[in-house]
Amino acid sequence: MNTFASDLLMFLSTFGAEKEYDAFITHMGYGTADIFIKDNKIVGAVRWNVSPSGRVAHICDLFILPEYDGIEIMRFFGYRGKVKFPLLQYIKFDRDKKQGTKNRVYKLSSLIKG
Repeated sequence: MNTFASDLLMFLSTFGAEKEYDAFITHMGYGTADIFIKDNKIVGAVRWNVSPSGRVAHICDLFILPEYDGIEIMRFFGYRGKVKFPLLQYIKFDRDKKQGTKNRVYKLSSLIKG
């Protein structure tokens, strides 16, 4: 296992999410996963699926260490998502559906602008 892979696995284990490791590696190959590095360590990771229209990113997993600025990291992920998928306009959290909470949908332009 290379350094990046072991760092990612260690980061995910912080959240008890080791089982998500293979999905993150697979999504990295598709360009639908990203990480945020600060202070020489992974402090955020996101995995999403993009709708067939390319307009909506459905967040599957989002992990951010609590001691770091979640908004800054989400802006980074939003900006990078827009670069990879130029038609992207909205971010939707899929876990809301599974947890029975209100679906959160955010305009990407508002998130990036702050």
